[in-house]
Amino acid sequence: EQARPSYPTEAIDLIKSLYNKPNRIIDLGAGTGKLTRLLGPINAQEIIAIEPVSKMRENLKNIPLITKIIDGAADQIPFE
Repeated sequence: EQARPSYPTEAIDLIKSLYNKPNRIIDLGAGTGKLTRLLGPINAQEIIAIEPVSKMRENLKNIPLITKIIDGAADQIPFE
């Protein structure tokens, strides 16, 4: 977590300005949950973390903002 760089403040501020209290946030490839915690103040009704690595999913359980954790990866999403 400490070795991973944070997200630019400008990017987080832009996301917050575009989405005033969205119903759902999906963090695809949630990893350590760093982005999830930064977006937490948006106060979405539901925050879903999607992560393929089981150890990372276990760590995500310690973030109370997350309402659902799913085992999955971007290449498994059924887009057509």
